[in-house]
Amino acid sequence: MKIISPKYDYCAKELFRNEVVRNHFLSDVLEIPMEEIRSSRLLNTFLWKRYRSQKQGILDVLIELNNNIKIN
Repeated sequence: MKIISPKYDYCAKELFRNEVVRNHFLSDVLEIPMEEIRSSRLLNTFLWKRYRSQKQGILDVLIELNNNIKIN
């Protein structure tokens, strides 16, 4: 059996589906205590373009902290 690296987009998205894994990963990477993370949600990954010349925006995770701060 071959293990897929979490560096690949597909693998990372599958890992982020699990809210516990997602919250711990975000806590470790962003150095935010787990107690401060109220929720983390997966959003639609494609953001609307305002102009034709703009590139497509992608947002994978939105984090809301206990003090109502939101992090993209």
